Amino acid sequence: MNRLFNILMVLSLLLCSCEEEGKPSYTPRPAVNLEVISAGFNEAEVEINSINAEKTCYIFTSKEESRDFPADEIIASGTEVTKPRVRLTDLTDNSEYHIFAAAVSSSGEFSQVKRDTIFTPNDPSNDMTEEPKDKEMDENGLYWWERGRTEIPEFADMALCYGGHSVRNPQTWNKERFEKTVIYTDKQGQGHWFFDSMLMLEIWDDNYNVTYSIANDGKESSRKTHWEALLDYWFAPTSGFQALDDCIAEKAVEIGTPPSPRYIVFSLPDPVYFKNYSKGASGSEKTTKYWGSIDGKEMDFSKMDHRLQAYEWYIDRIRERFAEKDYKYIQLLGFYIISETLSMKGTWRYEYKKHEELIPMVAEYCHKCNEGLYWIPYSVSEDDAGHNKALKNWKKFGFDLTILQPNYYWDEKDWATTCSYINKYDMGMEFEFEGSHGGGTSILGSDERAVYRKERFRQYMENARNYGIYGKKPIVLYTGTNALYELAASKNRSDQELYHEFGEFIVNSPLKK
Repeated sequence: MNRLFNILMVLSLLLCSCEEEGKPSYTPRPAVNLEVISAGFNEAEVEINSINAEKTCYIFTSKEESRDFPADEIIASGTEVTKPRVRLTDLTDNSEYHIFAAAVSSSGEFSQVKRDTIFTPNDPSNDMTEEPKDKEMDENGLYWWERGRTEIPEFADMALCYGGHSVRNPQTWNKERFEKTVIYTDKQGQGHWFFDSMLMLEIWDDNYNVTYSIANDGKESSRKTHWEALLDYWFAPTSGFQALDDCIAEKAVEIGTPPSPRYIVFSLPDPVYFKNYSKGASGSEKTTKYWGSIDGKEMDFSKMDHRLQAYEWYIDRIRERFAEKDYKYIQLLGFYIISETLSMKGTWRYEYKKHEELIPMVAEYCHKCNEGLYWIPYSVSEDDAGHNKALKNWKKFGFDLTILQPNYYWDEKDWATTCSYINKYDMGMEFEFEGSHGGGTSILGSDERAVYRKERFRQYMENARNYGIYGKKPIVLYTGTNALYELAASKNRSDQELYHEFGEFIVNSPLKK
């Protein structure tokens, strides 16, 4: 109760005291008090108190429907107040509402009308959902976010998020972990939107001794059950994509709506020719029927059409599961070919890969769905003719963007060659560093090893500027399992210096403007 209402109550008691002495000189008039307690995106809470009243009512309207309501109309047609706290629901965000309250005594005398204004704040999530999220695809096989595209959206930067390996530490992606990728917090404590896209990927799972790509390390090729397990990992109820969307929602309230959806690229496991590629390619084992079935038909990955069918099945499952959710801030952008080298005719063991024939068909299917296709090959010298043949001809595969790995963080590389490739062949650039899981290659701390690694990483920023890549080509960040989070959360002074240096590098990129 406010001060005025307390005074009215005291006066009422004094008048009642006069009546008790047999000297009634005045009948107490009813009085009402109205106060807005809180207002959210879609609801508000008000407090309505009255004295000397037999009945108290309110009328609640939009700004457009508001007018001066007399007390008798409020009592006759309004909503009766049964308890002081009144909750108003089904409101629209970023809107103005008016509320009116009045009371009437047992003798039929009306109080003065009290009124107040409610302003609901803007719900940032509505800024991300221009299309209706009908869960079903249309007659052209497109979901709501795909129907709205006239071209594949571009991104300025992308963070690689590894997850799905059963023994990774940390094992899951929660809101706290995602925050360091979603938001850069500057030296003044101000938050800025950080990476505008993320690539979710996994390369192997030691617990099951399987690999998600063509590998010569003796691991078996992943099967349908492993592919589905990756989906369950990222589409979990409270972690993965849901945690990412929730994280962005919380930060949107603090710093405003992100300028665009945060885009998701999902890695596609390889449908590997052999159950064990190492043994199969050497001739010691020839099993090609191992993966599982689609619509009751067992897949045989010695057949090109079966490998394509597996790719298309997985692409559709990812799209379907996105459509089932009500994510407000994240949007599927496309898919990623996990092999870091691709084969063209005449290259080693082409008959077991046939990427030059297979990947363009995958790209065609992605584009039919208005989804992109992406690739991140590693950098090699000019004399590696096989790898460079694909690298230089990446557009023939149908990729929307290829990002080159300099690999300079670990090895002595020639920046001039790497950056000339990026510019000449119109690629993006990957940045790379490791954290605690990098062992002797960790960037964390102030010891000699870490100082050396910090210097090598700073050369990525230096050369991106020197060779005209910064602000013109997308930047992609590899940080192993959890190095970006560890760098951002570190209390070490040198770690914080590098975190802010890199954070400013990303958020101030001209590509974000």
